Amino acid sequence: MSNQWSHKVYKMAYNVQGEWFKFRTAATFADFPSADEYARSFAKAQGNGGERDARILVEARKGSTYRVVAEYRSSAYLPDPFRSL
Repeated sequence: MSNQWSHKVYKMAYNVQGEWFKFRTAATFADFPSADEYARSFAKAQGNGGERDARILVEARKGSTYRVVAEYRSSAYLPDPFRSL
């Protein structure tokens, strides 16, 4: 985690009303490669845990402007139900 951050990682998922909900920031980083690596592992952990509709986002900050620079979906990492057969 970085105090002088330029990238942050957070999760979005559907709430009980069926609307997208943005969770608190999971981690902040000073560079994109570190944030991207963390986001991939976070999405993988969410998928392996059975979370189907989570989106893990990497957001960049430049001054007072923010933009999403990477997105990973937990559904890409769901366990294969036929692997154990």
